Amino acid sequence: INRAADAAAAQIVVATYDTVHHLPDLADRALVIDEAHNLVNQYGQLRRKKKLFRARTLNRLLVLAETAAQVVYLSGTMPKALLNAYNVPLVDVSRRNSPTVHLQVLKAHNSSTKAHTAALLSQLIKDIEANPNQTHFALVNNTKELKKIRALLIGSGRLQESDIEVLSRTTYDAGETSAFDDLVELSEIRPGVRLVLCTSIISEGVNIEKTNIGNVYAVGIKCPDTVRQFVARFREMENVFLKLILPPEREPGAGFSIPSVSLIECHTTAATATAKLTTTLSEAGHADNYD
Repeated sequence: INRAADAAAAQIVVATYDTVHHLPDLADRALVIDEAHNLVNQYGQLRRKKKLFRARTLNRLLVLAETAAQVVYLSGTMPKALLNAYNVPLVDVSRRNSPTVHLQVLKAHNSSTKAHTAALLSQLIKDIEANPNQTHFALVNNTKELKKIRALLIGSGRLQESDIEVLSRTTYDAGETSAFDDLVELSEIRPGVRLVLCTSIISEGVNIEKTNIGNVYAVGIKCPDTVRQFVARFREMENVFLKLILPPEREPGAGFSIPSVSLIECHTTAATATAKLTTTLSEAGHADNYD
């Protein structure tokens, strides 16, 4: 409560998605929402296939945005769905120099975690041996699997423990790595690291100034904005070599048809209205867990 009062007295307040609702005078302020693509891309995602991921936080922020005196949405990968839903204009800003991304799509044997890990290891072993003096990055949104990959590479004798950083919210909170602090404060990875195994904890908000980067992997990531945000961390490089590992495409079944533009717009409008109504009901105590 005291911090909220202090914030209300400040001209500029920096808050997270989870704390901005404590501001009592948002109606008199301009609200700038950074990484605004998350309002769309994370909306409706499931955690452990059961619970909506950040549903309450994202819904609350969307409601707050309508009460602010002015709203600015910032994103390097602005989704058109957000612009259309809230009828906001797009101001497009381009970097003078951006890296050229060289994309290679690799297919895992099937859609299982085991198959994705096998495909990644097969490529990593080749690339580490071919480029022993470079640092490779692999994005895998599964801390348990990252630790398994590290153990397999160390157990095979291809890398030493000091050669690998496992960077996730879990390992950082447990004090198992300082790499996140190094990236935030110095934009660097400690010398000697040949492989960074990470979750999307570094796919936003950090810069990697090191240019001696080998290959960058995104494993099982289906959201294109997440991949683009991750690649943007390497903005000091002239060329980024991205290997995207995905499950094989399924053949469309009988009766499959491509929806019309009008049908897509209709469903988008309905989903937006449903989200707003659900938020209103929940905030009023008439709905539980947005079921």
